[in-house]
Amino acid sequence: MTSYYEDWQALVGNKEDVSEQVREHLMFLVSGSEDEELLDNLMEQFVEADIIDEKLVLRFEYADNKGEMADIKCEAPFEGDDDAAPASWVALAQAHNGIHWEARGGGWFTFNGLNEDGGCKEWGWDFNVLEEASDDNESFIESLEEAGYSLPDLLGVIDYGQNWIIGNPAELNAMDEPTLHFVSHDECIAAYIDSADDLTLPQFFLRLLCETILNEKHIEEIYS
Repeated sequence: MTSYYEDWQALVGNKEDVSEQVREHLMFLVSGSEDEELLDNLMEQFVEADIIDEKLVLRFEYADNKGEMADIKCEAPFEGDDDAAPASWVALAQAHNGIHWEARGGGWFTFNGLNEDGGCKEWGWDFNVLEEASDDNESFIESLEEAGYSLPDLLGVIDYGQNWIIGNPAELNAMDEPTLHFVSHDECIAAYIDSADDLTLPQFFLRLLCETILNEKHIEEIYS
């Protein structure tokens, strides 16, 4: 195994300071003091770390249901080129090229990870769902086409329960990265996530973790 696996082994083997070691490990999600506070709150629910099936598994207890656990399964780091995808997307993947845990209401919460060419490893996303609400998505699809893109170019970066969060390469956010849009499995409408406009993907994913584990609301435009 490569050095990351040795780091994982050292982390899970440090039983006395494992919580502090895991917090330090998760600092890739942090870009400022607000993020650090969110991470500290998340770590209050941390239970244990293990390596299972060559994945780093971080176990957290749901804040609203004592005894119910979420096993956050973290994949090996991305080893592709630094410029293969938007910078913060690559940074997240270089920590873990895939992070996933089972959703309580069905489906999975996942950062899907990146392929070697920088495209997303899409789990449940299918761009054809937008055609099920073609009238509601008309202006969104038109803006894609005007920028030289089409529905297959949308990036299925995150599965959110039975719903999806997709990246739109035709429109860039304040971080100069694809804007994020929420697509629910029932309405099938691409809804712009305004509150993510000034967040890196790791910062956004930290807020998703806090929403699910702590039962807090941080991203108003999404639901599971």
